[in-house]
Amino acid sequence: MDSIGIPEFYAGRDIFITGGTGFMGKILIEKLLRSCPDLNNIYILIRSRKGKTAEERWNELTDLPVFDVLKAERPDALRTQVKVLEGDVREEMLGLNAEHYKLLEDNVSVIFHAAATVRFNEPFSEAVQMNTYGTTQIVNLALNMKQLKVLVHVSTAYSNCQISEIEEKIYPPIADWKEVLKITEKVDPQALTILTDKYLNGLPNTYVFSKSLAEAIVWEVRDKIPLVIFRPTIVIASWKEPVPGWMDNVNGPVGMMIGSGKGIIRTVPCNEEAMADFTLVDCAIKAMIICAWKRATFPISDDENIIYNCATTYKNITNGEIHKMGLEIIERNPLEQILWYPQMKLHKNLTLFRLEAVYKHFLPALIIDAILKILGKKTLVLKINTKIHVALLALSYFLLGSWKFHNKNFMSLLDDIPNKDKEAFDFNFLNIEPLDYFENCANKGGRKYLLKEGNLDKDKAKRNFLILKYLHYTMLTAFRITLIWAAYKIYCSYTSDI
Repeated sequence: MDSIGIPEFYAGRDIFITGGTGFMGKILIEKLLRSCPDLNNIYILIRSRKGKTAEERWNELTDLPVFDVLKAERPDALRTQVKVLEGDVREEMLGLNAEHYKLLEDNVSVIFHAAATVRFNEPFSEAVQMNTYGTTQIVNLALNMKQLKVLVHVSTAYSNCQISEIEEKIYPPIADWKEVLKITEKVDPQALTILTDKYLNGLPNTYVFSKSLAEAIVWEVRDKIPLVIFRPTIVIASWKEPVPGWMDNVNGPVGMMIGSGKGIIRTVPCNEEAMADFTLVDCAIKAMIICAWKRATFPISDDENIIYNCATTYKNITNGEIHKMGLEIIERNPLEQILWYPQMKLHKNLTLFRLEAVYKHFLPALIIDAILKILGKKTLVLKINTKIHVALLALSYFLLGSWKFHNKNFMSLLDDIPNKDKEAFDFNFLNIEPLDYFENCANKGGRKYLLKEGNLDKDKAKRNFLILKYLHYTMLTAFRITLIWAAYKIYCSYTSDI
């Protein structure tokens, strides 16, 4: 497959990206500009928000460290090759004016549709409007594009999570997307919230439901549009590019590691025996760029060859092993300003988790907030713990479940990379040691980019950690001795009465 290289394919082309302000979107834009420097323009769809224009929002994002390498290598790329279009996928014609819409119709040859709301507890109507209706608007645009070579639809590996073994194929939709759009248009959003469980038909949340419908939408036009469906699992911090450990959210195991390391998350609903599946963001982005090139450049032998499960289940690492690894990393490299000595219990039983959360999360939060209130300081801990509890319940379906993802199409992309492009686009993660990644990428990245611990006093952090560790075990020992003593006194009282 060496007839045309990957950068050569993108050279001179106009690319349209939705979701460019998201975690994956920023990495995609950076990688395209850095490794395909001769592309013409990248058009990104951004909506105005919180009193800021689309252009202002984008200018703020370009100051993030994720673009530092690009700005050092190609200082003018972000200014000259990225064009911001103000719009919204939730609106007809993507909220674009007629001039911009025609500009895309006439010039764009590659679409990466990555815009989505990823909140699991998003109200039904909002999730459908963003993830499902938004996809219909992308498809309508693509059908009228004169230069279109490929549309990459970024879905999720959990779009069919009602099935435990997920192949790289399309499954029957859980509902008729046209009927669902009619319902969201006609029925009051409040009423839909009440009826959500009925419409989800067994799926765990509105996110996977709306993404499942979106897959059905693009699949219907596979004979009219050169299409790729790309399904990543949980996307986490970068491995190598543009910098090791880049992240801008607390999703996945890194968020758990930070929450546990701070002493805040102490109990989690999780099946420790289930295999974990996480996707390194730079590997996912390289694969997206490659599969777009492949779909546009070479004929397909079967419809299902355009579906890619971006998954890493081959590693055979369990949730329990990642949990243990995270605690070991935190023990060696404590975080600063921790609330308590890090410990975290995994529960298969959701009821046990809820019960344990009462005295491990909420009771300590109430005590700490009471102390803060007496000291005249702002009370925050209970509010934070409540948010974390809600988030853990929303995640529980995925933390307790177990899936096997077939990824033959995805892994075959490694063999398709032209030899001359291996250095820039090889995403082979087969030899990554999980401990090395989590310690040197995820852990350090979380500290640097999320916690901003650039000037951490390591000796002080270790001293504080040891103090809390000794205090924790002293209190635990005292509590156990008290229980034994109380049990002994009750026994003595009982035997003396006989």
